Amino acid sequence: MKLPGYYSSGEFAKKAHITKKTVRYYDEHNILKPSYVNENGARFYNDDDFARLQQILFLKYLGFSLDDIKEMTLRNTDSNVMSESLHMQLGLSLIHISEPTRRTPISYAVFCLKKKKKDEKKKTK
Repeated sequence: MKLPGYYSSGEFAKKAHITKKTVRYYDEHNILKPSYVNENGARFYNDDDFARLQQILFLKYLGFSLDDIKEMTLRNTDSNVMSESLHMQLGLSLIHISEPTRRTPISYAVFCLKKKKKDEKKKTK
């Protein structure tokens, strides 16, 4: 049964240009869980899951381990996943344009995450 707004594991993998094996691995290791699992165990993903997957793939591209990525994505809320990812991408683009040899993408991503933690601590005080 096809649910409106949901993709099967195969459709989701194809849309993201990854393998179904990768989708299953991320599910089994609690990196990216499906939004819906039917009574037969079929997994279904939606556009919010796709946004989370894009963040996971971006962080993987930057060189983060899957354990680090799991921790980073589990503590994010749905509303800021895309915003945070786009913020990092913008920062990386600006560094590449203005200072291509000064800072690596990984060091900038770590800088962004540390800044975010510091800002979150200020908000809770």
